[in-house]
Amino acid sequence: MRSRATSNSARAQWLLEKKNADLKALVKTAGAEERCDKTNNASMRAALRATAKDAGELGLAVSEVSLAKEEGKTILKQLREQLPLFVLFRADRPSTDQDAEVQDPMKIAVRAALEELAPQIDALKQRVREKSIEVANRTLDKLHDFDPRLADSLSPEFADPKLDGAFKLSLVGDNDIAVNKRGSGVRRLVLFSFFRAEAERLQAESKGRGIIYAVEEPETAQHPNFQRRVVNALEDLAAQEGRQVLLTTHSPGVAGLLPTAALRFVQAVDVGSLVRSGDEVVADIASTLGVIPDHRVRIFVCVEGPHDRAFLQAVCAAYRAAGEDFVCLESDPAVAFVLLGGSTLTEWVKSNLLEHTNIPEFHLYDSDVSRYGESVAQVQARGAPHSARMTAKLEMENYLDPAVITATIQSAAEEVGLIAFGDQDDVEAIVAAAIPDQNGNPRKKLAKRSLKHWLNRDVARAMTAEQWDARDPAGEIREWLSQITELARAV
Repeated sequence: MRSRATSNSARAQWLLEKKNADLKALVKTAGAEERCDKTNNASMRAALRATAKDAGELGLAVSEVSLAKEEGKTILKQLREQLPLFVLFRADRPSTDQDAEVQDPMKIAVRAALEELAPQIDALKQRVREKSIEVANRTLDKLHDFDPRLADSLSPEFADPKLDGAFKLSLVGDNDIAVNKRGSGVRRLVLFSFFRAEAERLQAESKGRGIIYAVEEPETAQHPNFQRRVVNALEDLAAQEGRQVLLTTHSPGVAGLLPTAALRFVQAVDVGSLVRSGDEVVADIASTLGVIPDHRVRIFVCVEGPHDRAFLQAVCAAYRAAGEDFVCLESDPAVAFVLLGGSTLTEWVKSNLLEHTNIPEFHLYDSDVSRYGESVAQVQARGAPHSARMTAKLEMENYLDPAVITATIQSAAEEVGLIAFGDQDDVEAIVAAAIPDQNGNPRKKLAKRSLKHWLNRDVARAMTAEQWDARDPAGEIREWLSQITELARAV
């Protein structure tokens, strides 16, 4: 570990490694005894640094501090308590007898439960050991009456049981098929879910430390539909407070689901790797991976980001539940969402990066950014079958029902009055002001998620087709879904 040490003052150099007696001597020499508590090492170090600074002797230089030594270990412990937890989910886990969770993800759940209860289990083992040895010794005493030599040759020996083999836990489906008999894709989803749950438990026990999920190739062994669900789940995680998600992929389908601002292009160079980001690498990523997830794609639905995609998927699901024959925006392979990433939207449209695919594009943008009007005009200028439009209301959140927002907030155990807003109002700001924090400030998060995430997913999912129609008497939303469906089913 690197630290700052003084180059001009020997008494302040390597203070972290000085013992109490050494620090007392340095304090005395520096005349800093009145500035510190000599029973406290930290106080003496602070006084020495302050004295050196006052004398103009605190020239700092970078020095190495060993974390293997006593004080270094203390520093490392304190640093670890501040650093976020890091959870790595590998793409290719070794499949050996020692890695039983690959065969059955629930085995690791049993092992984790036993580890958590280790103190109680050890106490129980000790009691069983004492009682069983007591019975064995009484038995040997009685045996001594019959054959002293035989009795003296025997002694009780207690072997600790292997409890992880004594407990059986399985996840069984509707057809009584255990999860360990399912395909590798299903087992991987269960195992990933287990690691997520364990990581969140550790975070809660560590008093709110952040957590970083590192996921290698989430598409491994997954059907394209489940790839989308996995990516959506990871986006939900990333939107929560104190969480960050890093993932690697070689799949164009997965890369196409991510915001362009979040993409990093890693290239091998002569020494190490080169990591590139920004608008200029979007075309390189598209060229390297290919834009189309599979040959069944018939329409690109181009929106600003994941919240807009979640909104459209929610409203489509509501209309389909009411019997409308719209294409399923969550699972139909004919539809591929392209998240233009807000600030990179203009570059995508100007460069026409999807042109070589010859697939129709349906662009939908919020009307809160006036310059998007130019992008709409450029797409429209290409002619059919491409089309673009902006929402008549300020943002997609303005199509939500205020009463449903209020009810959903109250279901999250938050007290709030009836929320009201107009077609051109900032809904997120109004909701934030309606549920202030303890200091009376507008709240930007609810249940550890951003309000925008919460509005476009939780609230949108709670609305019915009738409520959508009531909030959209002009039929904008139905027109969007009708055109997407027509292009997705075109022969």
